[in-house]
Amino acid sequence: MQHDCFLISATALVLTLLYCLSAIWVMRKGSRPKLWLAIILTTVFVYVLFLAFMISRQPDFPEKLMFSYSLTGIFIVGLLLGYCRSLMFPWKNNRALLVRLLSVIAAYVVMYIGLSVFYRPAPALHSFRLIAEYIGHPVVILRIAVFSTLVVFMVCTCIQMALMYRRHQTCIAEQFSFREDINLSQLLYLVGFFMLYGMVGIAHILLIDLRWIYITANFIYAGFYLCISIMGLRQQDIYTRVEIDLNKIESQSVTSIISVDLRNRLIQELELMLQNYAYRNPELRINDVTQTLRTNRTYLSAIIRENFNDNFIGLVNRYRIEEAKELLSSNNSLSILEISEQVGFKSITSFNLFFKKETGLNPTQFRKI
Repeated sequence: MQHDCFLISATALVLTLLYCLSAIWVMRKGSRPKLWLAIILTTVFVYVLFLAFMISRQPDFPEKLMFSYSLTGIFIVGLLLGYCRSLMFPWKNNRALLVRLLSVIAAYVVMYIGLSVFYRPAPALHSFRLIAEYIGHPVVILRIAVFSTLVVFMVCTCIQMALMYRRHQTCIAEQFSFREDINLSQLLYLVGFFMLYGMVGIAHILLIDLRWIYITANFIYAGFYLCISIMGLRQQDIYTRVEIDLNKIESQSVTSIISVDLRNRLIQELELMLQNYAYRNPELRINDVTQTLRTNRTYLSAIIRENFNDNFIGLVNRYRIEEAKELLSSNNSLSILEISEQVGFKSITSFNLFFKKETGLNPTQFRKI
């Protein structure tokens, strides 16, 4: 019964992955993040096919899955990290990450094959009692080592992704005047869910029958991969090619000292540009401003931080909110949505959020004063 349920759930996961994989490969169009996502889906797709084939041939195969599950888990977690980095920081090279992952997995596989041949038959591990009984066996030690590596790797990856997301938020605040479709909070929640479920699955692998773990995991993973694929298809690349190149250059350089004359000129021209309603462009980027002011992004970002005590998005939205306050006070014919669009906000949600942050009131309350 459990064997049949596993094959049914595996079929559901395979069909979901096949749909997601086909869509991603068709829509990737040279996008590095979509290519990473396609590699993730391909890996999981091949692994599930392998499991379904082996279990259909050997119903007791799940008892021997601990090693392959751990190695595949390490690889997929590493690929998810690479996918997130390619979205948040596309100027960083992920090839080193992939090479390290493949090297570690290849070393583990070679050691496992060698030990399994030498110490045949290798004991099955599906309970703490069996682990305690065979704790000194070389194959068991290697399996536990890989299993422990997966747990540590998941924890470290969660921490690293949280730090990456925090830095990403800082980067977009310094380079964009909007957050819509580029803050990636949904991706962080999805990856966090994947990591949490992975930890729960690992905690139970040694406590109950592996078949039930994989039956449950297949349906949950089907939902996870469907959600992340839909999000991946909808998510456009955040940075243009020019911005990627500039970020790559700036990440390797040291900020130069800005002369007093240059600083004063940039401050005056920046204020004049914003006073002339440049902030009304809902997709205003710092590169647009630097081209107009004939300067570079490093100088302008430093000036905004030091002289305006803010980042780019904060400075631009400050001007937007000031105009919105004037319109709310003097013009009752415009709706709040029309005012938000006129001053340059891409969505009413962002307008309400920044307006309340700046004034302590929402636009409706401010209009009634």
